Amino acid sequence: MEENPYQPPADAGQAATPGQPIKAAAKLLIFGGIFVGAVVLMYRQRCLGDSLWDSDFLMFYLPPVVGLLANGLIIGTSLPSKWGWIAWGVVTSGVAILLTIMEVWGQLAIAFTVYGT
Repeated sequence: MEENPYQPPADAGQAATPGQPIKAAAKLLIFGGIFVGAVVLMYRQRCLGDSLWDSDFLMFYLPPVVGLLANGLIIGTSLPSKWGWIAWGVVTSGVAILLTIMEVWGQLAIAFTVYGT
């Protein structure tokens, strides 16, 4: 039998298992909670006058970058690999950016409400 060159091999990707989206959502919720809590505690230390946290880079720029990378890693590893790399990258990046925006908004809303600006 002749092999079709336009058809991907049978093992070209894996389908999502039934519990995989739930596990990914749980990981994202746990990470989001820890992330928001850690940044609120960092902002608390800044308000108390600890000189280490006076840097705006450490307080406002580094946490979103770390959050974006972590969200992308969690989402990217939970998506099925049978998608093309462009679709996989667009979905991973888009969802990671949206989640990071929500996390940053939440952490700043809590920190600014409790400790002021």
